[in-house]
Amino acid sequence: MTTIQAQEKIFALVEKVRLNAERELIKAYATALKNVNEQITFYFNKYEQDGVLSYAELQQANRLQNIQEQIKEELRKPTLQINKSILNAIDEAYEIGTANSAFFVDMATGKSLSWGLFNTQAVRESIAREAYLKEFLTDARARQIITIKDKITQAIIQGTSHKDLVKIIESAMGEGLANAERIAFTEITAIFGRAQTEIYAVAREQGIELNEVWSSGGDSKVRASHKQQDGKTRQADGLFHLSSGATCTSPGNCTSAGESINCRCTIVAEFPEYGINYKPTMTFDDWLEKYKK
Repeated sequence: MTTIQAQEKIFALVEKVRLNAERELIKAYATALKNVNEQITFYFNKYEQDGVLSYAELQQANRLQNIQEQIKEELRKPTLQINKSILNAIDEAYEIGTANSAFFVDMATGKSLSWGLFNTQAVRESIAREAYLKEFLTDARARQIITIKDKITQAIIQGTSHKDLVKIIESAMGEGLANAERIAFTEITAIFGRAQTEIYAVAREQGIELNEVWSSGGDSKVRASHKQQDGKTRQADGLFHLSSGATCTSPGNCTSAGESINCRCTIVAEFPEYGINYKPTMTFDDWLEKYKK
């Protein structure tokens, strides 16, 4: 096995985290959509007049307000699970980026480096990032709920049919799902890249010579600036300089959001002193158990 192949196995673990998060998000949105549509169907069955919901009828006894509150509650429950799924996926990616990368460095160099708590700076950044994300996701959830609730209200006022109202809800929920997937994908790449960067910095501090090389997704979906960066090494200032003018500390962590969103690139470590042969002397689980003693 080569060091490249060993790192590809680590990247596959991160990809698995992404896919699991995506499945959980899709499931949560499907549940939310089902619940909201059931609420709408219930009210159509109860208050329908000539194929539409009568706005005048719904104004009585605060019926429209009740609909809004029930829809809000149906949207709130799954979005809490969505936020939890995203944060859990980010935590998993961080753990892979630290522990698996540290194991890889030890096995690739034949050393047994001192990792401390892997890196306290990375831990602090991870915690700070999670706090920021919690606030960001909470705000995004609130905005989505308001948007969907307003669209449903306007459709009712305009006399929209049941069939068309369902389409409006599906479209609005689809936009929410796409946004959640984009956040999850981007943040998983970002936290993994930061963890890698910090681990490699710790290795350098202990005398390990290594190069960090940008590796793109290698397909037609890759941005032109990232494709041009493929195979280039982190520069002396600690940054990757893209052709667009943006700089990145790692994939997903760029000065331009447009260069970070949905990025699938990774960092590949090269060890000039040790070559590319990779012959681990123990399994990851054994290494982790030994390290934690």
